[in-house]
Amino acid sequence: MSDLELLGMREEGTGGLHVASILGTLGTMFAVICYRNDTGLRWIHRAVSTRTPIEGPKGMEEMDFLKVDFCLKGELQPPDRQTLANAGFKSPGRGHVWPRFVSLTPGWYPWYPDE
Repeated sequence: MSDLELLGMREEGTGGLHVASILGTLGTMFAVICYRNDTGLRWIHRAVSTRTPIEGPKGMEEMDFLKVDFCLKGELQPPDRQTLANAGFKSPGRGHVWPRFVSLTPGWYPWYPDE
């Protein structure tokens, strides 16, 4: 799959729409991005419908997403470690198997998800 092939999901309870893409190449998956809220949905709709790169900082600052990528344990930040500990996550093995969470709201304001 590429970042232009999308999966749609409805949030149970609220009915909110989320659109996700799986990032990878040659049969590997290295991240899942979930676009959310009106801003994120507009951003991914524009990217997919025009099939052109979103240019410049303004285009990137309009993103609203939650991304999970997979990294080495040593690459995790303290908030990631806390989230995984709270969830009781156990590593399935060695290598790039640790989920790291990145969330950005418009303006590229980062926040760490919690439980």
